[in-house]
Amino acid sequence: SGEASPPGPPTTLFPLRRNELNDHLDTIDSNLDNLQTMLTTHGFSVDTSALLDIQDLLSTQEQQKPTETEATPADTGTGG
Repeated sequence: SGEASPPGPPTTLFPLRRNELNDHLDTIDSNLDNLQTMLTTHGFSVDTSALLDIQDLLSTQEQQKPTETEATPADTGTGG
């Protein structure tokens, strides 16, 4: 009796996905290198206090957001 091997993941798809992922990571790496070069050659500087102010503003806005249940009126069950 021929015993069938248990079904496993389609191994033919993994090399393709791995190559796509590697290409994507290479692109990101290249873009980051280009960005780093651009920032260092143009003497770009960041005021960190401005970034912290933005972070504080965003976190304050996040805390003030009403939840979904508060944003929608409660169903009173009174029909028209």
